[in-house]
Amino acid sequence: MKAKQCPIEQAVKQAALAELCSLESRNLIELYFGDESGFCNVPVVARAWQFRDEEIRTRAAEKQKIECLWIFEEVE
Repeated sequence: MKAKQCPIEQAVKQAALAELCSLESRNLIELYFGDESGFCNVPVVARAWQFRDEEIRTRAAEKQKIECLWIFEEVE
């Protein structure tokens, strides 16, 4: 992935993060880090096994993506 990153954009973001970390170290701000994820309630069954003469069934559902945002504070 690093090869696909723009070096100029990466340098700007690193400088901004360094400034934020500096502000936090002087107790001027509280800095939190986060990560976002998404989950889908429709199961994807690419492969499966079953006993002879047994059918595999999954319940049909509308595609519905659930977004999550995880926020955490760095602990030293």
